[in-house]
Amino acid sequence: MYPGVQVELVLSDAQVDVTAGEADVALSVGLPPNPLVVARRFAEGRRVVCASPPYLARHGMPQVPEDLADHDCLRLVRGRRRVDRWSFQRDGDVFEVPVSGRLVATSSEVMCQWALDGHGIGLKGLWDIRNELDEGRLVECLRSLACDDVDLYLVYMRRPHLPPRKRVFVDFLM
Repeated sequence: MYPGVQVELVLSDAQVDVTAGEADVALSVGLPPNPLVVARRFAEGRRVVCASPPYLARHGMPQVPEDLADHDCLRLVRGRRRVDRWSFQRDGDVFEVPVSGRLVATSSEVMCQWALDGHGIGLKGLWDIRNELDEGRLVECLRSLACDDVDLYLVYMRRPHLPPRKRVFVDFLM
């Protein structure tokens, strides 16, 4: 639609600071706490515990979250912190389960590929792996328990007048 537009796509699981000029527009997991930005919900869903059928055939299906202690859990690094506790809900109560495993990545895409390749169990946003689940390449584990919700937000700097190029891009994405 706009052949003169130049796009620089930066893929990272690290939080991008649009207020510092790191990007004009960012997609962010979770609502950013910064009051200087506009955050519009882009996708909503929940996280699911998942693994490939070959992994589950070798190691078995976890029946309760505590069973994850016996599994190779694929974990992410967010900033400088390893995500080594996964949240669940049972009968309205929220609780966390410690997880561990041999593989840790700073990229959720790498972690997803490891799960597809049968290297362990991962925790992913449903909106991110819906096709893999529908195609049977990944299987949802612990389906009867709810994991935490995860929303994806379109984030940009709050300004009195949004530049037209940014307004068009935001409207196109939404």
